[in-house]
Amino acid sequence: MDMSLWNCTGNLQLIGLGKGFYSCKIESNSDLIRIKENGPWFVQGNYLHVQPWTPNFQPSSASITSISAWLILPELPIEYHRADVLKAIGNSIGVFIKHDPNGLHRNNARFARISVHLDQAKPIPDVVWLSNFKQEVKLADKQIYCRICHGFCKGQCPGSADVAKLSPSTSAEESVPPSVVPAVDKEMSL
Repeated sequence: MDMSLWNCTGNLQLIGLGKGFYSCKIESNSDLIRIKENGPWFVQGNYLHVQPWTPNFQPSSASITSISAWLILPELPIEYHRADVLKAIGNSIGVFIKHDPNGLHRNNARFARISVHLDQAKPIPDVVWLSNFKQEVKLADKQIYCRICHGFCKGQCPGSADVAKLSPSTSAEESVPPSVVPAVDKEMSL
């Protein structure tokens, strides 16, 4: 497996464990942090799930129950382009990983992008509540997640007939209550 996509400054050792699982020994702590925070990762178009080592790991009994994905918040009002608000939105959907800094610096305020660690058993809501309005949530790049092979298989695995698109499926009534997002000061948008 070509690991040049991580561009590590220290040594990296990849050990095949079988069943598509690898153990990755990383010398540099800064490389480890960057790999964990800069995903999701794709190798030759296939989703690469990265997670910390768990004791007594056995590939034959392992299951992947979560994924990392980029979510888009289209037409997010500019006053909500704040790190604390984006983190609150991400944590209301899954576990917030990071935000795309271009939105925060208002280089591209048409939308905001957040990377979120998602529980594959839970649907992604189609909206979240921000104060008194509903904010649309979309999965970036129309990625397809397959519950058969536990990856972004693009419909090419043996279970492709059962491929489920990670798409909005939660109704507005079931989405995040208004109290999830921190208060936002009024700001003029031009």
